[in-house]
Amino acid sequence: MYDGLQSPGRNDECWCGSGKKYKKCHLDFDERLEELAETGEEVPPRDLLKTPAEIEGIKRSAEVNVGVLDYVAERIGVHESTVSRAVKEKYIQCSMGVYPLSYFFSRSLGGGVVGGPGDASSPDTAKAMLKKLITEEDKHKPLSDQKLCELMAKDGCEISRRTVAKYRDELGIPSTTGRKQYE
Repeated sequence: MYDGLQSPGRNDECWCGSGKKYKKCHLDFDERLEELAETGEEVPPRDLLKTPAEIEGIKRSAEVNVGVLDYVAERIGVHESTVSRAVKEKYIQCSMGVYPLSYFFSRSLGGGVVGGPGDASSPDTAKAMLKKLITEEDKHKPLSDQKLCELMAKDGCEISRRTVAKYRDELGIPSTTGRKQYE
């Protein structure tokens, strides 16, 4: 096998620990990686590959600790930017669909841990916070981007007014005048 480990039989339990038969779980994936290895491509060893359950755990931890890129970079002994470049424009296909590899990594907007000193927030966390503030606002007197920026800063997510506007647009939320409801 491409990583020197023994390949399970087609009807044996898969090496990933999913409990599924190897032929239904990772056989096609391993065959493709074997082809890539034979053509000289660099292929990660199986101990770096993650199961769907582990990926979900990583996604959940990314909501709390946004240092996922930092963690991976430290674990494999390279700089965070190297990991970021390595996953750029690469995709992963799994039973849940095709995702950009960068989807599984959260970027930090600052230093530290969410909720801790030197609070860092990922763009996803900032967008969730922004969406929550807008859904809870007074619909007759909606909050301006500047006011949203100030409220988010009080909650430990310091981003600029322009970033608030950008995230609001990405979420499909109209500006103050578009959100205002008249009686």
